[in-house]
Amino acid sequence: MRIDRVYGHHAYIVQGMVLSFLQPPFFVLLYCHTTSKKAGHNMIWFIKIFTAAGVIALSSWLAGKRPELAGFIIALPLASLLALAFAHVEHGNAQNSITFARSILIAVPVSWLFFAPFFFSAKLGDNFWLCYVIGLVLLGGGYFIHKLILAYFF
Repeated sequence: MRIDRVYGHHAYIVQGMVLSFLQPPFFVLLYCHTTSKKAGHNMIWFIKIFTAAGVIALSSWLAGKRPELAGFIIALPLASLLALAFAHVEHGNAQNSITFARSILIAVPVSWLFFAPFFFSAKLGDNFWLCYVIGLVLLGGGYFIHKLILAYFF
């Protein structure tokens, strides 16, 4: 990693991408240093990461101010909307994008298994980490349910 001065502030050059730190933790992708195809994919990769991270950061910040609004926002299929759009733009294959959307449709109700232990938290002694771990185990089982449903219907 090389540190340069770019337009009066520090910049880090990572794999041909220039990350300019104006005011930490905010940054701007100024330009792509190389013209290779890989650099274009790297820029898309950075945009995807920072968009998703921004949504998560906004929701977690909002949870401290207005938890009911944060819960509603995070319950929206934002991750699915972003992932579907990013995947279709990146790969351009309509059939794969439709299969991806169908998989999400089946996975959403299956993913609710994670929240089941929290619903019964009083019976589990209101132990957050116990509920969390049980939810993760249930998600592992949910993966196989998802796989079976997809194989049966699609």
